Amino acid sequence: MTQITDSDDPKFCPEIGYADVSDVVTEHFSLSVGEYLNLSDLILENPAEMLGQKVVEKFGVLSLLIKINQSKGNSFQLHVRPGVDDKRWKPKPESWYYLERGLLTCGIRSGISVEEYKQVCVAVDEFMHDISNQVTTGALSIEEAREKAKVFVSNNNPREFVNFVEANKYDVFDMSKGGLHHSWEEDDIKLPLGNVIYEVQCDQMDPVSTVRSFDQGKIKDNGTIRELAIEDYFKYLDVSAEGNNVDLIRQTSISTPYYVMDVLNIKDKLIFDLPDSFVHLYVREGEVTVETEGGLVHMTAGYSCFVPKGAAKVEIKSGGGEAVVLSTYLP
Repeated sequence: MTQITDSDDPKFCPEIGYADVSDVVTEHFSLSVGEYLNLSDLILENPAEMLGQKVVEKFGVLSLLIKINQSKGNSFQLHVRPGVDDKRWKPKPESWYYLERGLLTCGIRSGISVEEYKQVCVAVDEFMHDISNQVTTGALSIEEAREKAKVFVSNNNPREFVNFVEANKYDVFDMSKGGLHHSWEEDDIKLPLGNVIYEVQCDQMDPVSTVRSFDQGKIKDNGTIRELAIEDYFKYLDVSAEGNNVDLIRQTSISTPYYVMDVLNIKDKLIFDLPDSFVHLYVREGEVTVETEGGLVHMTAGYSCFVPKGAAKVEIKSGGGEAVVLSTYLP
């Protein structure tokens, strides 16, 4: 059993990975076998004890994925709605909790021509393929191609069809209904960090869940460009006025049929019974000690822990001053 119980321990290291692949980046994960516990193995041994019987009956597996994401200039994309039956695309309900101010596009603008929007995306994609081919054949330098892409996109800009939204610190955006356009934008002067987000979502990899229509005119150093799925993007795009109402998408909390996140303010200590689920605890501010009958762990800001349903009751103590903890679980 692991003996690492303090985030100040040098061996208390994170698992770092990427959305396109399932493997952990091993250069950042220095523990050897015997020094850590594999959560998936523990769940297989006793699913109800780890996840909760209700979670096992409803979801079958640990369907939750939580990421700390820092990004800007993302592609225009959407995820298909839950319940959609498609040979390639799988739904990925997700919600964003902004840890810093940010900038995004969210939903399509009221009154636009969706057909014109599609035509612009197709035109940009065709142009990008053309200059990509010129780079790979040596007819254009990468610098020339990027300048041409910048000019073309400025004159044929898909951004004209979507809502630009400034996110405040601790804003919540709920994209869990699916079919909603979104991207994370950039402003290097006002927002040098880009978008820093605590993402709560169903566990689904990008290649089978992220449907893209526009990649911001980007071209890789080798001259290639990202694959888009424009036809599918517009096939599954929610064009309803209600679905694209930013006031409805921007919320004050995360509560969906797929996951729930509560913000816990710990001034001294907080004792609570676990819901019919495991709980994931992330320290947003301060430091805390999380204790159950099975043991305890001390964590400073930026660290998290998994509390199995079998723990039943949890006590969270502040390490001095007020602490803020994000508590995420399955409904």
